[in-house]
Amino acid sequence: MTMKSVYMLREIDNSEGHRMAAESIYDISDQEATRLIEAGAAVPTSFPKLDGFAQSVERLTVQYDDLVDKIEASGTLGDLEKKFRIVEARDSLTARIDKLRKDYEVEVKAESLLAATEMFKMPKPS
Repeated sequence: MTMKSVYMLREIDNSEGHRMAAESIYDISDQEATRLIEAGAAVPTSFPKLDGFAQSVERLTVQYDDLVDKIEASGTLGDLEKKFRIVEARDSLTARIDKLRKDYEVEVKAESLLAATEMFKMPKPS
């Protein structure tokens, strides 16, 4: 089954009776996505910039894991120094992810405003 991402413009029950919240992104079947888009409850998503945030978080997490592995494997650091450096790395990771989360929220809001504006545009008279 092929899946499609949609951004919900308003709250609605899907075909299975589950509540779908407004201003949220869902991965659903193509048929369900078509139904919701035609009903005016959702718009298809194509947010490469938002996908980039997820990739950035994943990359930061992998870097953190690699750093922790190197710290733990170090033969020159004492146990207390290892713990300190791991906490320092975790705090840095948390700060960077929090910044990405804030940037992501701003981008989601901007995309939602663009999608809502696009939905309510009147066609030009011919």
